[in-house]
Amino acid sequence: MKTAIIKLTSAFLSAALLTGCGSDLIVKVENAKYRNYFSDSRTVSIDLSDNISSADISLGTGGITVVHTDEAEASVYLDYTVRSNDEELCKEVADHIDALSEEKNGSLIINIAEKKTGNDFQKWAHDKGYKCQVELSAEVRLPKTIDTVTAETNVGSLNFRDIKGCFSGEVDTGSITCINTEFTDSSSMNCDTGNITMRNCTYTEDMTISVDTGQLLFGLPTNGSAADIVLSVDTGNMEIWDAKSYEITDGSAKDGEVTLEYKDTKVSASVKTGNISIDKE
Repeated sequence: MKTAIIKLTSAFLSAALLTGCGSDLIVKVENAKYRNYFSDSRTVSIDLSDNISSADISLGTGGITVVHTDEAEASVYLDYTVRSNDEELCKEVADHIDALSEEKNGSLIINIAEKKTGNDFQKWAHDKGYKCQVELSAEVRLPKTIDTVTAETNVGSLNFRDIKGCFSGEVDTGSITCINTEFTDSSSMNCDTGNITMRNCTYTEDMTISVDTGQLLFGLPTNGSAADIVLSVDTGNMEIWDAKSYEITDGSAKDGEVTLEYKDTKVSASVKTGNISIDKE
């Protein structure tokens, strides 16, 4: 028997993580908007040409995690739940979830979407008149030879972990998290509404990180990075961590604009409406 563990990843999104010996699960839930849900997961394998070194990844609503592996090919692990009052509709909609891929101009294009139209699942289900909710997370597993990656989601989360290369992330509503990531070329992260968290990262080229409305949590690099890093928040708060070795060379946190430097690393931080806090411990 399978166990379904539901976790909330944003105000609009939750993802199901399944364990056990079965391949799928239909569960009836009493006193809920949708009484039935169908959960499953699967891996989509992607064959690659020898000259592919970059990838563009997109998902309308859901969570994307990007990781490097020692494999020669790429793959996408899909984990999803479909909720509805109609048990058969749950299964039918789940069957349309796919990771569509193509190679274009030397880049791998991955669109996690409805398998026939390429549309976002929520839009596709709405256009079909289906009364259901689709919740999806995807782990995109790339060979280390693909070291230039752009990823975007409209509503949901982006996660980059334990990878090395040039990475750009874009989220309309949700969050971006980069942990143990080495940025070897000019990169950027932007979240319109939500949060960005950067921790234990290395930067050897320029980096821009911006939040329109929300919070930016930034761990200053302490391992010899040599880069100009620009942090900005329009409306919200910024927390700068691991600043013990850094010297404030211009501005101040209370004025909403400050520059910190350590060896060859320069970090310029600004908040238009909100606060900046700097952890010097």
